[in-house]
Amino acid sequence: MNTFSLAKFFSVGIVLYVFAFLINNYLTFAGDWPGAFSITNDLNIYSISQFSLYLIVILFPIYIVFLYKQSFFKFSSHVINTFCFFIYPDT
Repeated sequence: MNTFSLAKFFSVGIVLYVFAFLINNYLTFAGDWPGAFSITNDLNIYSISQFSLYLIVILFPIYIVFLYKQSFFKFSSHVINTFCFFIYPDT
């Protein structure tokens, strides 16, 4: 793994980690879910789903880095362009 792939992994991973953290906090405090790391106390579907959010955060950047080796910028620019067109459809 070269430096460019490592930078892609960390950049995508950090953004996904922030979103997972925010979703996890919302579910824990506003939704009264038990929390992601209470999986050791009691095993239920809520703690498993919150814990799986963090597993996705680890696995998805690896998938992105190895799937889009050379065309990562083309892929990310397409995603950003689609998102901007969704926000501002008249431009």
